[in-house]
Amino acid sequence: MTMSYFPIVGFALFFATVVQAEPLGPPSVTTTVEISPGKESDFWTQIVVTPVGPQPSLNQLLNQLNQTIRLDPTNPNAYKSRGIVHFQMNDLDHALADFSEAIRLKPNYPDAQNNRGMTYLQKGMFDQAITDFDSAIKNNPRFLEAYNGRGIALSRTGKLDRAIADFDAASKLAPKDSSSYGNRATARFLLGDLKGAIADYDEAIGLEPDYADSYHGRGRTYAQKGEFDLAIADFNRTIRLNPQDAKSYISRGTAYLQKRQLNRAITDFNKGIGLNPKSTQGYNGRGATYLKLDKPDLAIKDFNEALKLDANNIGALNNRGYAYLSRKDFKAAMTDFSEAVRIDPQYAQAYNSRGTLKSQTEQFDQAIADLDMAIKLKPAFAEAYQNRGIIYLRKADFEKAFNDLGSSIRYNPNYAPYLGKRSTTGNSDDAAPIELAELERLIKRAPKTPALYYTRAMIYGQKGNIAQTIKDLNRALALDPGYADAKSVLIAVSHAPR
Repeated sequence: MTMSYFPIVGFALFFATVVQAEPLGPPSVTTTVEISPGKESDFWTQIVVTPVGPQPSLNQLLNQLNQTIRLDPTNPNAYKSRGIVHFQMNDLDHALADFSEAIRLKPNYPDAQNNRGMTYLQKGMFDQAITDFDSAIKNNPRFLEAYNGRGIALSRTGKLDRAIADFDAASKLAPKDSSSYGNRATARFLLGDLKGAIADYDEAIGLEPDYADSYHGRGRTYAQKGEFDLAIADFNRTIRLNPQDAKSYISRGTAYLQKRQLNRAITDFNKGIGLNPKSTQGYNGRGATYLKLDKPDLAIKDFNEALKLDANNIGALNNRGYAYLSRKDFKAAMTDFSEAVRIDPQYAQAYNSRGTLKSQTEQFDQAIADLDMAIKLKPAFAEAYQNRGIIYLRKADFEKAFNDLGSSIRYNPNYAPYLGKRSTTGNSDDAAPIELAELERLIKRAPKTPALYYTRAMIYGQKGNIAQTIKDLNRALALDPGYADAKSVLIAVSHAPR
């Protein structure tokens, strides 16, 4: 019996540049790890089959079952069994036909209903899958596999609360079954409950410590929290358990990219692409790294490869737009950003990107409109707050500017190691503003931490003390001359009319 464990959907790399007050060469690019409903996800579907004794090959099984059905064409078990063989041979259409015939012959047949549901799930026909899982559970209320299968299908249709309820039921039916915890972890991840997701992955790993995908899922969750060292440690475990797993190299490459360990990132993306030359995420990630290395031509080449594989890949469109932007090809950049918005009007990153471009061409009101939409779609969008805040600086609206820049810090996971719970990846309830007195204590404990001076600069800005803001920004840059956020804000506030 194979596991019914659905791992996290492939997470694409997206970019947000900080708006510059004046040209400084290529734009400052930061990557954001997000979930994308791409085509590179995997399912561990659970077909109900109980092997007994040594098993013949699939072709031998198929021949035997064909003979059985010829002798007894009204045997529902034979059709169910042949459907399993077709499924295992990835012949999903014939599997559907066999499971359907088994159900026709035996209408209240939960095993066949579950198996047909799993086949629909594998084909991406989620509504039909849910209907079959409903029937299987009605006919067998303790059907573990059907609860897991329905939870997967519900997750795929965005019904995450209902999915979690199904995974809860599955874990109660089989408390020692790791797949239920892994599935619930993924649903919690997609809901933004990263703490709950990690707790479930921990449980799954405790029950089955050699299951690579649990480490991979937990690694992606750590990455989403900005805890990249922990993420890399989990991806290392995944690779040790499964050295030929392309997605683990690509995920680790993404984490290295976030840590600015660019050569390591390139090595991992090369390995991932070598193992899976059709990985859009691999090309997208390597292109992102080339863009960080100020190699826009190589970046565009990789984004083009990603778009050849998937013309509607909004992440690759968005990233290619930034590569064009780094070459000052504003027309091509605008085309890519607008195309991403057309493909997915709910894609917050594209509005942020287009707003960034409009700000660089001094279309400030239009830029703010795009950034407003980005924040409306994604209320904890750190980069959009950062970009809008800098535009407000350039318009000398200091109150709005520093409110936005303060929000950017609270929602940016890169600040979490310095500010603890004051910084979060998306839960606005946890993102309370940090107080000046608390920040002073943090600076005394870690006086060589540029992020703390940058954060204090934003607080002084909110209080209207622009001179102290500039002083702290310079302190941050003295400690880290490559600190893009500090550089961008310093330029903008220095040039803002008084």
